[in-house]
Amino acid sequence: MTADKSKLSDLWKKEDWLAVWIGFILIIAAAVSVITGSFDFSAAKFETWGNGVSLLNQLNGALFVLAVIVRLISAEFTLNRYLEWAFWALIVGLVVSNTVGVPNWLRPAVQTEYYIKAGLVIMGFSVLFSNIVNFGLYGLGIAWIVTPIGGTVDSTRAVTVAGTVLGEKAQTVAVLVKSIQNILIGFIAFAVAVFFSTHVEKTADGKTNVSASEIWHRLPKFIIGFFAASLIASFIFVPNVGSETVSAINKVLNQYKNWAFVLAFTSIGLDTNFREIKEQFQGGKPLILYVVGQLFNIVLTFLAVYLLLSGKFFPLPTLA
Repeated sequence: MTADKSKLSDLWKKEDWLAVWIGFILIIAAAVSVITGSFDFSAAKFETWGNGVSLLNQLNGALFVLAVIVRLISAEFTLNRYLEWAFWALIVGLVVSNTVGVPNWLRPAVQTEYYIKAGLVIMGFSVLFSNIVNFGLYGLGIAWIVTPIGGTVDSTRAVTVAGTVLGEKAQTVAVLVKSIQNILIGFIAFAVAVFFSTHVEKTADGKTNVSASEIWHRLPKFIIGFFAASLIASFIFVPNVGSETVSAINKVLNQYKNWAFVLAFTSIGLDTNFREIKEQFQGGKPLILYVVGQLFNIVLTFLAVYLLLSGKFFPLPTLA
């Protein structure tokens, strides 16, 4: 039964919940640091180098080597002006994966979804709930057009990468739309399960064996953390400590979010091996199906976004 799928131990064993706890631990630590001023909780950060600033001055802290390389490359003066660090994270991961290969000792650390989820929970504290409300109907419209055909249902990491490459505002919009889509996953899965159990795989007595708990089971739990962090920031912190203090907290959290995303985007590159992809596409048909499916998905999503966010048919939402 579906009810047996969710257990109390999920709270400390499942990736989604662990991402929530990590995100909130960092949020609490950053908030205490800024509000009390009793300790410095700033994450390691590389200042722009080149154009007269030495690279050697940036080498501090023992961190993941590849993530450090990514941040160092993206902090170079010229590259920093034109390309976001998300691009370099993918490139570094791809180079390693498709040349020397990913060593066995590194594979346990390649946890793309884990880093993305933790980063999104942290990011939730910086997304005021008013933005979610203002953008909600637009995001819901895009999600309802695209999700029931299965478009971008399981692509949180790709959506986050694409948005981050285009800048901070694009990252926020991409995450908001994707978060709304993720919420709908549980409801879509429940509807599909009911349809199959009542019309395709009927029981002897004609009753369905699908319960409403299927919605909870399918709902990505890290999304709860994202919206909870937004609610806490908007309705607890802003009224009590002020928006300037919340902004200061977010400056601290922003570097932790960036490190989480750097690890995630580098992991995407490390997980991508062109030789393996080529083998899977031998014969041509899988490649044709993939290309046709993705093209349809891209066109449909573009039309949905153009309809709702071009400003020609509906007023554009305001993001604070």
